[in-house]
Amino acid sequence: KMNYTLLRTLSYDPARRRLQNLVVHAKTGTIMDNAYSYDAVSNVLGIKNNAPLPQSGKAGGQMSHSYTYDPLYRLASATGTYAGSNSKTASYTLAMGYDNMHRITSKKQHLSQTGVQFEGTLNAGYELAYTYQKADGKKFQLDNVRDINYRTEETPTDSTNINNGHKYIYDANGNLVYINTSRVKRDGKEDE
Repeated sequence: KMNYTLLRTLSYDPARRRLQNLVVHAKTGTIMDNAYSYDAVSNVLGIKNNAPLPQSGKAGGQMSHSYTYDPLYRLASATGTYAGSNSKTASYTLAMGYDNMHRITSKKQHLSQTGVQFEGTLNAGYELAYTYQKADGKKFQLDNVRDINYRTEETPTDSTNINNGHKYIYDANGNLVYINTSRVKRDGKEDE
């Protein structure tokens, strides 16, 4: 049976009323002590959990996240780290790409973790490339998504990648009616 008593404290920037700090205390101590940072237009630049590391075998840990934006305030990149008890660590990177119509054209994410889900290291990630219909009135309909992903205990290489394609088909009213998924085989040929 779990019995939690949580006490939450929030503090705000007096001028802009943006969240500056969020602290959560449990019976066992502080489990969250998040500090937030922003740019001039209130985009979140970072979140850092300054809570102490948990005791051995307990959940929780210190985390930090950083974000960057392009000149149009769209998310351009993100990075994050985690440190937990028993030398558990994790980190991630994210990169986003857009076209002049604000459509997402690419998304790439990599995650590495040690001792979190199992003893040892896990590397996982994906790279997505998006294309869109070209016909007038359909320029925001997905045409194809190229999906390269991996999940390995080693350093990712081309041989650990899984390369998929997803083709989207629409009816005359613009309703999605079919998705064809294909995979590029080891010989380089695409299987539909």
